[in-house]
Amino acid sequence: MISQKKALEAVAGVRKIQDIKHGDHKHTVPEWLLILEKQLTRAKAEWVAGGQRADDNALERIAHVGACAVCCLEQNVNSR
Repeated sequence: MISQKKALEAVAGVRKIQDIKHGDHKHTVPEWLLILEKQLTRAKAEWVAGGQRADDNALERIAHVGACAVCCLEQNVNSR
């Protein structure tokens, strides 16, 4: 079973990649909701198509969901 520490490390790793890939691009809360929905849809699709690696594929995408949620909070919580 994955520990909370390892789960948060997985999300942090994806956040670093997002920062490198997307830079300082900011989104509104509604835009983030759409991005999160898209990531969840991809996670479900990867699970359905994943065969024996279905859970692993979906978990990788769920790390992206977590990273997007963290970025949304980083960008928008302090502005309230």
